[in-house]
Amino acid sequence: MEFDTRTFEGSGLNTFVGLFNDSGDNDDHPQLNWIGAVLSVGGVHGTTKNSSGYLASTPIALDGTGVLHRVKMKVYNTGEQTLMDVSLYRIDDETFEVEQINEIAGFVVLDEGESFVQGLDVFGVRNKINSEQIPPSYLSADLDNLYFSLETANKEQPVPSFAPLCVSAKLSTGSPYFDPWNTDRWSEWYSGTNLIKSFAVDCNVVLADRGGSTNRWKPSVSQLSSGRLFYLGNCSRGITFDGNGQYIDARLGKASSVTVQTLYEHYEEYSHSIRHPLTNCFYCVGIEEPTFDETIIRDLWVFGCIHAFRTGGISHPVTVDAVRFRQNFWSALLSGKNTTISHCSLMEGAWGGLYLGYGSSFNHIEYVSWRDNNYQQHKYYSDIAVDSSYGNLIENCTHEAPSGGDYHVAVKMFRNMGEGPGGIAHHLRETPPNDNIFRNNSIAGYSVGYEAAARMGEDIVYDLSGEGRDYASYNLFEDNSFFSTSVGIKVNVSGNSIRGNLFQNVIHPIVLHCVFYSLTETRIEDQDGTRVSFWEKNSDYTGSPDYAKWFSLQNDLNSDTDPSERYFHLSYSGAPAFDTFTGSSVLVKQTDNNTSQIINRSTMKDVYASGGTPVDIAIGNFWDSNPGDEIAIIWDAPVSRIAGTNYYSIIIYDTNGIEVNRCGKSTVPWRAIASGNFISLLGDEIAAVPETAVDGKYPIYVFARGREHASYTNIPNNTVKIHCLAGGDFNPSLRFDEIAYVSSSARTVIQHVKPSSDWTEETVSPSWILDVAAGDFDLTADGDEIAMIRNTRRALVYLFHPGDLTYYSTVGPNSGPTFGALAAGNFDGDATEEMAVALEDVVNGEYPIHCFNPGDSSAFKELSQNVLGVPAQAIAACDVTVGETLGVYERAQGFFSADYGATMSDWGKCIAVLPSAPQITAVPVFLLNAAPADNTDEYLKVVPIVR
Repeated sequence: MEFDTRTFEGSGLNTFVGLFNDSGDNDDHPQLNWIGAVLSVGGVHGTTKNSSGYLASTPIALDGTGVLHRVKMKVYNTGEQTLMDVSLYRIDDETFEVEQINEIAGFVVLDEGESFVQGLDVFGVRNKINSEQIPPSYLSADLDNLYFSLETANKEQPVPSFAPLCVSAKLSTGSPYFDPWNTDRWSEWYSGTNLIKSFAVDCNVVLADRGGSTNRWKPSVSQLSSGRLFYLGNCSRGITFDGNGQYIDARLGKASSVTVQTLYEHYEEYSHSIRHPLTNCFYCVGIEEPTFDETIIRDLWVFGCIHAFRTGGISHPVTVDAVRFRQNFWSALLSGKNTTISHCSLMEGAWGGLYLGYGSSFNHIEYVSWRDNNYQQHKYYSDIAVDSSYGNLIENCTHEAPSGGDYHVAVKMFRNMGEGPGGIAHHLRETPPNDNIFRNNSIAGYSVGYEAAARMGEDIVYDLSGEGRDYASYNLFEDNSFFSTSVGIKVNVSGNSIRGNLFQNVIHPIVLHCVFYSLTETRIEDQDGTRVSFWEKNSDYTGSPDYAKWFSLQNDLNSDTDPSERYFHLSYSGAPAFDTFTGSSVLVKQTDNNTSQIINRSTMKDVYASGGTPVDIAIGNFWDSNPGDEIAIIWDAPVSRIAGTNYYSIIIYDTNGIEVNRCGKSTVPWRAIASGNFISLLGDEIAAVPETAVDGKYPIYVFARGREHASYTNIPNNTVKIHCLAGGDFNPSLRFDEIAYVSSSARTVIQHVKPSSDWTEETVSPSWILDVAAGDFDLTADGDEIAMIRNTRRALVYLFHPGDLTYYSTVGPNSGPTFGALAAGNFDGDATEEMAVALEDVVNGEYPIHCFNPGDSSAFKELSQNVLGVPAQAIAACDVTVGETLGVYERAQGFFSADYGATMSDWGKCIAVLPSAPQITAVPVFLLNAAPADNTDEYLKVVPIVR
């Protein structure tokens, strides 16, 4: 049940909203029953009258008289009782969004043995309660939007009809057409002729005809503190805003009639404040997941805004149809999802047309015309800027030849590296632009059509990683047409697909630009005769004055990266016209759709790679919106060279081997890493210890992904090298995870530290420790336990509770092949976690991995495949998303399935194996699994990791 109210004056508890019996006599009759809410001037409380008499909850205080409130009440059964929750909300009198003030939870309506003497069969309002007469000083209150349901529903959020700024109430009298420029009719929104409030549109509206282009509405917005003209929130779900072909033009003074040709040459003469005095014409925010029809904005012209149409973090579908945007800073900025922009034109934007901002996803842009955006010629921007936005479909759009300027790009894709107050790095864009589709679009007369990872290589103060990496993978450029354009599709990052595009009079149709060390997993299909160019060094493009200017970001940080250390890999079908490659980089091209030379598929043991050998692995949730885990790797050789200095960074890959982030930029090599949810950021972090001393010390650093600098530094004065470490929840009474580590000088002691506090603990082992892992092996409330294998290479795992002086259990046969590496995880799909050990001794030419339940002496799962031809350097549990069908780098042995993901859904986590040495050329990561019930049903995925 819910209702809206506004109280004024009076006293007593006489206004009741709820359920009662229709035959009751509305007084204190013994058989009268009710359940609901009682209002007073000062508050609201839950009340009931049942077989035991009258009961009332503690009241919730109102914000004051004349204030809009919403009361929500929920009644439910639990055990032998019937309970009530009452919540009070304030309603913003401009936007009509609600904010909870307080609630009463668990008020007992019927206790055990109590009942209602009469049935409750009427929902409504009573003006007296427990009294035969209405009190003389009765409460004066408005009530509206009374609602009752037997089910919890995502219901409409109506505006109270007595709200002072209610559009629907105004339109219910007088002309049905919406004329917001009528200062008499809409006087509550104005101070004189100046707008002071936004219009929160809570019903279908059609703008009145004021003459279109010959009589534009020029709203005076200098006193509009919110900066938004029309607010579309929860009360706007399912409404249509019909602009009726009218013009809204906020531009001031001489900017009101300036042409875009003049702006190309002299925009500085027209200040931002007169070109874009209005922040938002339409602002859509707070709209919840729908059970309603889409919200529609259609058929009008909009000029003079910073963001003419903007969405916040919404999920309700919004469609913008046949709207013409002109001379705005950006025509549209999206931060939510499920928005469709269709049959519109986004033109003459100062910086661009559409900004798909951080957090936006699953939007649909179709049949849109673009022209003359970025007349300020900013090197960052384009018709469409895709900044950390994913899952969007952009199709059937036309990018028309511009009328001025010498630099135009249709789409730039990038992950803004980090922003903060004063331009100082603080906020990381967690998600790169990925899984976007650009299909059947036309581009004519542009400098560049599409550029993926457009900021790759940039040296900028707010780059949190300090390495200039940009990311934009899993995007598809398909069936687009390019005419009279210099560069059609430029790819600066791994993992994108190009298919079936048409190029006419294009100088460089496809450019693969390896800015740093590697550009891999590019897929080119159905591009017969299309020129494909490889740029491996800066001189490949800086000889052209235009290219040197357009792509200046790419050579900020990479001048010391030797071309002989760079690595291209692509696969293709058909017959693209590859440029003759004479460079010193490694170039791997594969023609077969189903294979890739980056992996030797005859054995699946090997990869082609550049760089050194990986030395440790950590698995975790390092990309919060991506399903499954990611893989962090440290190397024995530098993986970056910036400004003449080599760096040993921690590189993070997805389970396809695509780099998605990096952190821990260091001039000294790392020795070991571990993952855990150590601090209050999204997902997991990485704990790392150095191989060589840093200023004579061996601290434990905790890095969040994408950050050069540590978020925490533990044991900063430690002077002894750390042998190994693990992350786990060793103290459930404290938030976040802790770190267990073993010092090289005290190999029988496991120390525990916490990144966010000074908590410590110590566990004693019976012998020298080779490796440790953490997991919840006993399902008790005391958090994770420590698993340890001994340096004496025995076939036992020892289990400890943190802080104990001796182990509480052992696992394994205590004879036979010895254990060399250890991991913990859920390897059989049940409730507990188990241990996995990699054997140090060869068995039939392989180094198998055995999985044990806590306390068992025999393994319940054995992984033994041909790829395990050398001992494991490290192993870890990994959550791998397996699809219906297997990809190029996956293999199933012993079984076939029409849906491999479904078949393997109860197998538990995969085991990630980092080999100790290359088996032929270079080291990949192997992801292995087997069915717990039949170990001959085996799965393998090879993850090619390159720097």
